[in-house]
Amino acid sequence: MEKLQSAIRQDLWNSQKEQIRGLSARALDVLQEDLESENLRLRQAAAVHILKSGRLYGEGVKPNSEITEMEVHHSWQLQSWRFYPEDGLC
Repeated sequence: MEKLQSAIRQDLWNSQKEQIRGLSARALDVLQEDLESENLRLRQAAAVHILKSGRLYGEGVKPNSEITEMEVHHSWQLQSWRFYPEDGLC
């Protein structure tokens, strides 16, 4: 009986996830429209909502460990190479 209840719950959860996926495209369309609004508060709210959902706002952008000087130097070297490759392909 417990396995049957578990299977029913799983089916229900899966159908709800599919329903949310279907609505997410429409929700993104609304947020995109809000970003183009003349209302500054509406644009800001949409922007913050998008950044939060992508974990690019607030706590999500804080480093989770200390960054060493060597890591920063290496990162700068990689970025510099991407923008100014010595072979002139840029």
